[in-house]
Amino acid sequence: MLNDELATIIQALSHSKSKHIFLTSLSKDPANYLRKWISSQKRDLEVIYGEATRGGGEDVAGEEWRKGGAGSVWGTENVRESVNLMLSSRAR
Repeated sequence: MLNDELATIIQALSHSKSKHIFLTSLSKDPANYLRKWISSQKRDLEVIYGEATRGGGEDVAGEEWRKGGAGSVWGTENVRESVNLMLSSRAR
């Protein structure tokens, strides 16, 4: 129970730090910050839609991204941890 509470506190601190960084950056140069943010969102959408290329020119629409199961990209430990963290934070 204490571990859960500690994890919640650490997560709240992380969110507060992120908010602080966001607001500080936005207040210093709002136009440039929004330009970078929109560019980042555009890149995220390209990746989600499978239209983006990766650093080495590898296409994210390749077969390894479509394949599911334990041996796929989506079956890795990092993905499982990320999804578990996302779901646990939404449940609270």
